Amino acid sequence: KGVVYNEMKGVYSSPDSRLYRQSQRSVFPDNTYAVDSGGDPVDIPQLSFEDFRDFHAKFYHPANSRIFFWGDDDIKGRLDLMDEYLSEFGESPESKPGSVIEWQKKTITEPKWETYPYPVGEDQPETNMVMVNWLVNDAPLSPTDDLIVGVLDHLLMGTGQSVLYKTMIESGLGTAITGGGLSDELLQGTFAVGLKGVEADNVKAVEELVLKTLAKVAEDGFSEEE
Repeated sequence: KGVVYNEMKGVYSSPDSRLYRQSQRSVFPDNTYAVDSGGDPVDIPQLSFEDFRDFHAKFYHPANSRIFFWGDDDIKGRLDLMDEYLSEFGESPESKPGSVIEWQKKTITEPKWETYPYPVGEDQPETNMVMVNWLVNDAPLSPTDDLIVGVLDHLLMGTGQSVLYKTMIESGLGTAITGGGLSDELLQGTFAVGLKGVEADNVKAVEELVLKTLAKVAEDGFSEEE
């Protein structure tokens, strides 16, 4: 009883999880990525069994699945095997349309600050975590653009010597990197970089350093060493 509830309470007690959760919500305010897939512990107790059952029946239906076979076995045998598992299910015409993720449009035209608290222990310093986030694309990237974005990410953040990574970690504004650059496992890519262990007086300086470094790269390009 309460397995998911207690699991998500643990997730929400992690400063890093809170940072990434709020960052994703701020970048995707208008589609399903703004909602925590595991559920917010504040809202989980309000979920009725009937709502949970109906949600599962609609979205965890074979109509929403992809089934893969591998090998040179008999095709009819494959179909018979699938039929053993799928014959008990009826049609569910709403499953797939209801699962479509809408593209998040780029609606933020100037820097937008959001601030959220996170729990710390009595023996931990009261410092800040700062992360600057971008929505990379609001339409599918061409294969060429996708490759370019990946190369740029590597040059900026891919190694300890990459220009943005090195600049941030050597700045002394924080104690560790957070963000990690390009994230492309969702429908749309995001780019995020920042620092942990930031003193209150240095919070604004983190954003300024990120933007200044990126502007310099855009103006001067990368050196052969980079």
